[in-house]
Amino acid sequence: GTNSLLFAVGHVGDMPAPKPPEDILPGPKGTRNPLVIVGAGITGAVLCCGFLAFKSGNTNMSQQMMRARILAQGATVALMVGSSGALVLPTFLGGEVTTPGSDSA
Repeated sequence: GTNSLLFAVGHVGDMPAPKPPEDILPGPKGTRNPLVIVGAGITGAVLCCGFLAFKSGNTNMSQQMMRARILAQGATVALMVGSSGALVLPTFLGGEVTTPGSDSA
């Protein structure tokens, strides 16, 4: 009856949460490319400058900033793709991926 339902609910609350398998949620591997972070910062700065120019009524400067944002964003995406490709390519060629700080000996 009601006592067994309360016991089951209380028992479920006391159980530890299951840990996810490693292959579904792998841990962070390698290091982040600092140029991607710089590119994202430049993209954000150019975007803010473009918004400020638009707000002040300088449409020509706003248009130039939006074009510069597209270039900065494209360069950042290219860096991200290049960085991920540099990490994945050795596995397709049959080698092992070595990350800074790992013992390869």
